[in-house]
Amino acid sequence: MEGFVSKAGRPAEVVLGAVFLLGALLKAGVLLESSDIDLFAVQIGGYGVITNKALLGPVALVVLGVELLLGLCLLLGLRFGVLTILAAQGVLVVFTGLIFYGWIFHGLADCGCLGAIKMPPAVSIAKNAVLLGLGALAWAGIAKRARPAGRPRGLVWRLAAVPLFSGLVLWHAAGDLQRVAPPAEGAAPFAKYLVEAPEGVYNLGEGEYLVAMLSMTCDHCMAEVPALNELLALPGLPPLVALCLEEQAGNLEEFRAMTGPQFPMYSLGNEMLEFFNLIESAPPHLAYVRQGAQVLFWVEHVPPYEELIEAINKIRGAA
Repeated sequence: MEGFVSKAGRPAEVVLGAVFLLGALLKAGVLLESSDIDLFAVQIGGYGVITNKALLGPVALVVLGVELLLGLCLLLGLRFGVLTILAAQGVLVVFTGLIFYGWIFHGLADCGCLGAIKMPPAVSIAKNAVLLGLGALAWAGIAKRARPAGRPRGLVWRLAAVPLFSGLVLWHAAGDLQRVAPPAEGAAPFAKYLVEAPEGVYNLGEGEYLVAMLSMTCDHCMAEVPALNELLALPGLPPLVALCLEEQAGNLEEFRAMTGPQFPMYSLGNEMLEFFNLIESAPPHLAYVRQGAQVLFWVEHVPPYEELIEAINKIRGAA
């Protein structure tokens, strides 16, 4: 058994490092066009731990940097005793706790571990359990191995490669990161949107509107389209306009073909952080907007007409 542990230590370390590095490269948008640091920042928001949305981007870069450093050190055998392996184990424990918290208390659907490759929380927790086992095997096998005297072969180039490669990936990711500050209290974040559609021209900075925030790949958003269509025929409501997250070109037309919306729709493109900075948590999100400012909002489902018109009329009466 001791012989197996000793021989398996290094392969287990390599696999552990490869998984860390693969996750980092996917989050940074190096391997897949559909995956980038903005997506990862939004996924972090889904955990419900960070409430200040301005911090999501910086936190995403910090997590990316930690995964890069650990992955490269493990792959290159830079253990600093067994400190690198223990650090990887600690990170896995923290990540697993956060995933469990987000899953149980905030309905987390995708942990974000592999960027655009969706991974449900239960699968991610199971994966982390396997990685913790590999880390324990690596630690046991390497701790039992006798250390050679003198400086390890290739130490200088390995020490240089880690910060150089990590720095290049972080520089790439930081360049792609959208720097969008969340709206300040009393601000009018919708005022900049001028929606030109076949149905007409809608300046969201003037007058009042119902604004539906929809993602073109969101099943819940698709399910709410019939209820949104019904609002168009009901009296007393302001015009309805949709601002849409279109993660890939053509998603908007596919959404239209599948759901049949009768209201004007405006694509924000793949400006993911801009979209999520305008909503409370996840789409669908329906906002009552006056002069570009969100006054009321509803999430998950379109409210009954009676509730909607009563709330809007109260605001109109107080204005």
